[in-house]
Amino acid sequence: MTGADEGLARAIVLREERRAVVEAARRVGVSPVFLKGAWADPVLYGGRGKRLGGDIDILVAEEDFSAVSRELLRRGYRALTPPGFRATHAAARAWVFTSPTGPWQIDLHRMLLRPDFFALRGAELLARAHTYESVDGPILSLAPEDQIVYAAGHRAHHLFASDMRQAEDCRRLIDAFAIDWRQVGERAHRAHLFFALQWFAEELATAGANLPAELQRLDTNAHRRQRLVCRLRDKAPAGGVGRTLYRLAALAVLAGRPMALPRFFMRWGWLRLNDRR
Repeated sequence: MTGADEGLARAIVLREERRAVVEAARRVGVSPVFLKGAWADPVLYGGRGKRLGGDIDILVAEEDFSAVSRELLRRGYRALTPPGFRATHAAARAWVFTSPTGPWQIDLHRMLLRPDFFALRGAELLARAHTYESVDGPILSLAPEDQIVYAAGHRAHHLFASDMRQAEDCRRLIDAFAIDWRQVGERAHRAHLFFALQWFAEELATAGANLPAELQRLDTNAHRRQRLVCRLRDKAPAGGVGRTLYRLAALAVLAGRPMALPRFFMRWGWLRLNDRR
């Protein structure tokens, strides 16, 4: 089997898994929003398996999260629960499930980014969700403007050290859809992601995306913050508490929220205390 054939075979399995997830969610009255590769491969790459990861990311409302989780469990999906972190897992942004029929891991999200640092609100994203036509039929995902803001936030979460698959997704998205760049900027500002958006836009411009002139270069302040984030990221110890602290400091610089770190540590302490009960 050639690489193209293998990609197509994986895309077909993905399509069937996505349909199973939609069926489970709709059983409890929920329309799940697909993210990243589960949306991008059929919509932007022709459904040939050119844009696949190891999981299927979906977003549902906070109030629907428990019902969808229970329905997945009822259908044979298995939740991956870390031992000794019961309270932390209960409050997590996403729960991870393994499929009973295929190789895919299901990441069921109720929040997409760390709320102490970024304010990308799931309810607003769901209210603006857009149905895209694809080779696999209609797929519900984030609105085009929200795709760009979320991709910038995802890059920020990984301190701009992860792979560039979402950047390529956004480059293709910009070519295929009319983007309201004013809305992109306003939503990024509200989510404390405007600096991340600037940095991400610089990457997109380098990749050949057609962007507004004001987003194609970083200003002096943004350059200073970029250098500080890179220094913190790259000088972080190889592991342990030191690495975590360096990376949390870098996230705080990216977000620009003075109370981000105190909020994070208060929440972390409360959860760890409850983990031990």
